[in-house]
Amino acid sequence: MARIGTIDALYANDFAADVCPYCKQISEHNIKLQQRAFLIGFPLFPISKQYDIECMNCRGKIQLGNMPKYTADKYLHLLNTKKPSIWIYSFSYFIIFMIIFMSIKTYFDNNKFEEYIKTPIIGDIYETKRKEEGIFSDDYLYSYMRVVDIENNMIGFQKALYEAPSDKKSEILYPKEDAVWLDDTVYYYKTELINHLDGFRSDKNFSITEVMR
Repeated sequence: MARIGTIDALYANDFAADVCPYCKQISEHNIKLQQRAFLIGFPLFPISKQYDIECMNCRGKIQLGNMPKYTADKYLHLLNTKKPSIWIYSFSYFIIFMIIFMSIKTYFDNNKFEEYIKTPIIGDIYETKRKEEGIFSDDYLYSYMRVVDIENNMIGFQKALYEAPSDKKSEILYPKEDAVWLDDTVYYYKTELINHLDGFRSDKNFSITEVMR
C-alpha cells in the first residue's frame, strides 16, 4: 500500500567544530538540512525546510536559540547556498505532464471524432470500451463497431463478435481484416454517439475511444 504522509529528504550536510551548549565540550556538530515534502507513494510537493544539528559528542540536538556562533554561521551558509534538488519531484512532474498531455490529446481527438460522427462514411471503424466490474478491481473490455448504413441522423453498425481485455487488446487490433462481425445492424443517433466519446460521459455503458477512417 502506498504510504501517505510526509518525508524529509536530506539535501545538505556539513560539520562545524564548536563548543556544544549542552556538554560544554568542543566537538563536531553535524548540520543537516532537509526538505519536507508531502508523500503519496512518491514526493508530490514541498511543504517546508527542516534542520537537524547534533553534537557528535553528547548527541544533543542543538536548537537555533542556543546555537554557538561558528555552528550558526555554517548553518546559515548552508541555508543560503544549498537548495533542494528539483529531481525529488520528477515523478510528480511526469504525472502532471501526462495528465495535461492526455487531456489535450483527448480534447483534440474528440473534436476530430465528433466531425467523423457528424459526417460518417460507410466502413468507418469505431473502437469501443466498456467497464467490467471485478471482485478485486475493474477492467475494460475493448471491441469494434463498423458503419454499414447511414440514415439521416442515425448510423447503423455491425458489432464485432469479440471483446478483449486491456492486456489482450492487440488480438483484435485490425478489425477490417480479422474481426468477425455480427449479422444484426444496430442504429444510434449521431448526438447519442457524440455523448459516448471517451471523456464526455463516464456513466455510459460503453465509450468510443477511437474512430478509424
